[in-house]
Amino acid sequence: MQHNLQQIAGTLRPGTVKNAELTLREFALLVASEDAAVSCVAELKRRHVERYRQWLLERPAARGGPLHRHTVRDRLGKLRGFLRRLDEWDAADRPPRQLVFDSDLPIADEPLPRFLDDAAAPKLLATARQDPDPFARLAIEILARTGMRRSEMLGLTVDAVVQIGSAYWLRVPVGKMHTDRYVPLHPQLKTLLDDWLLHRSEGLRSDLLFTDHGRPVNASRIEAAVRKAAERAGLGRVTPLSAYGPVSPVVYGRTSPVVRPLRSLARWPGGGS
Repeated sequence: MQHNLQQIAGTLRPGTVKNAELTLREFALLVASEDAAVSCVAELKRRHVERYRQWLLERPAARGGPLHRHTVRDRLGKLRGFLRRLDEWDAADRPPRQLVFDSDLPIADEPLPRFLDDAAAPKLLATARQDPDPFARLAIEILARTGMRRSEMLGLTVDAVVQIGSAYWLRVPVGKMHTDRYVPLHPQLKTLLDDWLLHRSEGLRSDLLFTDHGRPVNASRIEAAVRKAAERAGLGRVTPLSAYGPVSPVVYGRTSPVVRPLRSLARWPGGGS
């Protein structure tokens, strides 16, 4: 199992590798505690996977209640990926046949994209502009007008604002989606970014746009800013990912405009089937 983790660490993101390690660790501990006769991967049977699946469905989540079906699906998918890689590598220590099947994975939900509607988005922006914290004002403006992820926002560098022709654009770095892109800057967002850069401490060793006493800003600070503004605006629970709304522009990747996924748009009233 450790060899598998070392191999996938070269191609997958650290968070994905950590999740795979957690899955394999809890699966191995469950098997070891309930079937002491198993001493290697090759001795695993279908019943061990079925027991692990049942254990996932019955175990409580950290915040109470059962694990979400997406979590169960992810854990079983990680286990299936591990066993399939053993087959691909022709490993000596592997089960004689595949043990995890598509039917084992709970069906994933495909909800519509989460974003603020025409009425809620202006409320969130108006409330955020009254916040005395300049980071909170800028963070919410960026999320609402670009639709970028927290990790992408925190990865912005001081040279992220570029001028193409007579317009200003924000270059979003390579992130979870493995692509970079350009987002047209709204004039008000451009003003906020200029003001932030103007008051940025000099002599910092980091090129990151958002730092706090020389260290990268933590993602929890973005969550706190969005939560505070949403509560004051009377919008209830709003996450950084759902903070973008109709004010978000079309974004341009390497080849063509990218709007919301077509599969999602097709499920809107009036969309395709």
